[in-house]
Amino acid sequence: METLVFLFSFSALGILYAMNAIPELQEPYVILGTGVAVLVVVFLFYFLITRGNPPKDVLFFVFAEFSFTCVIDLTSALEYDGIMSGFMKFYQKTGEPYLGTAYAIMMCYWDGIAHFVMYLVMISRITERKGYRTLGLLWAGSLSANMSVFIAGIVAGKYGSEIRPVFWLNFLFLLMPLWGAVTLFTRPKDRPLIGGYNAQHAQSMKLIWRPLDLMLVLLLLAAMAFTILRGLVALDSPLEACSVYLKHYEPYLKDPVGFPRVMMLHLFFYGLPLLGAFVYGLLKPGCTWMSDWTVFFAGAMIQCERSAMGLETEKEREREKEEEEEEEVSGAAEQHSLAEEIKRRTAAHLLHLDSISVVIAMFPKGSQPLALGKLSLLVFSLTYALSVTSLPADIEKGKRKVVHVLEDDTGAVVVQTAPGKVVTHRGGSITLPCRYHHEPENTDPGRIRIKWTKVTDALQFEDVFVELGRQQRVFGAYQGRVFLEQAGPGDASVIIQNVTLEDYGRYECEVTNDMEDDTGFVNLDLEGVVFPYYPREGRYKLNYHQAEDACKQQDAILASHSQLHKAWLEGLDWCNAGWLEDGSVQYPISHPRDECGRKDNPAGVRNYGYRHKEDERYDAFCFTSKLNGKVYFLKRFKKVNYAEAVKACVRDGSVAAKVGQLYAAWKFQLLDRCEAGWLEDGSIRYPIVNPRSRCGGSQPGVRHLGFPDKKFRIYGVYCFLHNKEDGAGGTVTTKGPTDTLTRRKSSNSSPMNATRVI
Repeated sequence: METLVFLFSFSALGILYAMNAIPELQEPYVILGTGVAVLVVVFLFYFLITRGNPPKDVLFFVFAEFSFTCVIDLTSALEYDGIMSGFMKFYQKTGEPYLGTAYAIMMCYWDGIAHFVMYLVMISRITERKGYRTLGLLWAGSLSANMSVFIAGIVAGKYGSEIRPVFWLNFLFLLMPLWGAVTLFTRPKDRPLIGGYNAQHAQSMKLIWRPLDLMLVLLLLAAMAFTILRGLVALDSPLEACSVYLKHYEPYLKDPVGFPRVMMLHLFFYGLPLLGAFVYGLLKPGCTWMSDWTVFFAGAMIQCERSAMGLETEKEREREKEEEEEEEVSGAAEQHSLAEEIKRRTAAHLLHLDSISVVIAMFPKGSQPLALGKLSLLVFSLTYALSVTSLPADIEKGKRKVVHVLEDDTGAVVVQTAPGKVVTHRGGSITLPCRYHHEPENTDPGRIRIKWTKVTDALQFEDVFVELGRQQRVFGAYQGRVFLEQAGPGDASVIIQNVTLEDYGRYECEVTNDMEDDTGFVNLDLEGVVFPYYPREGRYKLNYHQAEDACKQQDAILASHSQLHKAWLEGLDWCNAGWLEDGSVQYPISHPRDECGRKDNPAGVRNYGYRHKEDERYDAFCFTSKLNGKVYFLKRFKKVNYAEAVKACVRDGSVAAKVGQLYAAWKFQLLDRCEAGWLEDGSIRYPIVNPRSRCGGSQPGVRHLGFPDKKFRIYGVYCFLHNKEDGAGGTVTTKGPTDTLTRRKSSNSSPMNATRVI
């Protein structure tokens, strides 16, 4: 029977392939309905084939049903890792997008391999009328911990606002193992315990004379201390030990997806009392409950820790992927990368196989079914073969990312995007490169759809441009600015003109041939400057959304982590934490000191992690780029208050400069003026390119004198004058790929650092 279950479970691949190919089956409620229908059909299938010889244990149907879903989970993990494709892409977008997180991927691997083998073993034991209670408790503990963390992490984490209908099916996979655990706990044990008198006699001895129990007690106490530490970290404890541990050992505990934190809280509130109970059970005689709960707890711990081990691995892989996208790799480096990838995937699958060995070890010698060894070897061989055989396609194409889109037996579309990133500035033009060609070349180009989208968040996209045959459409703020380059056959590159700050980010080029599609990515970077900002109300007054608005009001956007890190490399040193565009709170320290996180801490970008966007308040780190105009100091015969300063700029045909505009002028126009002046937000600042002693110190930068009284304090004023082309609504033209801005010189233009007298 276990062989039939094993083979029938792989029919799930056919269902996934059909749903991935039929758009009508990819709507959220249709996915839910299809999932329920498939589960019912699978149950009826096993019910009908066993009607002549019904199983004595009703849990047989649970194990057979869940074996089918194990193949789905394994397929999801393999597809997210890029080992296979064409089965789960629809589910990643409209089903459960959180399955792409590190925890969920490891969870799917664990379910698709370890739980799958457990189900087959327990089905084999049921059909042979043999006991499986110990293995069943291990499974119940593992799946219960798995799903309780998974469901709570979805609701409490960043995906809580993106819950789709199919999410509710997860409660079935939480309730079934709980019901199974209650059922198994009430059954007699597989093997009789040691006699009560012998157990009491052994445990009545002092602990020092029981070395094995003593060692277990010490290990349990150490595990309790470690669980308390991780729990306090998850609860945002201000203890120094928690900060050090979070920074150097498990930084992913602050991941906004929620799974790591929920897992540590589960262990803190539920695992910790059980560990204490186990210590008590080793010290006091007669605790017959201990063996069952130990097995149940072991299943939960194995699942949780396997997933936790995968979190840091996934974070390293994400960092490595980002680095690979930003640099060209030589041929020798590619061969080394190939070898490292083979070793990594081999180690990962050996890790899963090692997990299976824990299950096998639960059986006494001689009782392990022969089918278990064959099935576990088969599962491992299949996943390892898929992993290794997928490698050469990634490597052999050299320095360019190449993806193939299969088109039945008639040919293929090959998409190529340039590695790394392209760089421009605000107001410039840039080409986002993407090319494709047909195999064979006589494929009808009218069947090709080209679509560009901007990645705004994990699995969230903003439409930019789409072309199908002769039809084209540009979306939203990109209208009138985005055009297909059309440099020849197979050119899917687009040109973005008059680039804005909001254009910064990652873009996806998708080429579709009939029902198949795949993508390439291009990063658009901007030359610019990062600056810290806080409002007149004072420091640490902005939640995330207020910080976002504050940057926009100052002609900027919230900076990204990479932009802040680059600014730190260039010398930015700021002692107040501020929001970044990803919802994290960080601050750069170039010169460590006690008042800024201790003097003995190394220089770097300090990270508070991802914070609550509504409740917590910090400053902001803003990013701006080159101006479509110029900033100048408007010198008057007398200094003025804020209202008079604003009117003076208006009379001069300009407006009071914003903070972002002053920083951009300091960075790109090299504006240097040792005289304080009003800005649009009511602050007093002045830019220094060439430091001198009488101008605020030895470092270049924009000096900030605070927010004085607008009515009674008097200063000069910095004004901003738009380029006439922009003011008239004209389009800024560029010189091809060099992104050199071509502007007509105004007849009344003045030198960059000149002042006007009125």
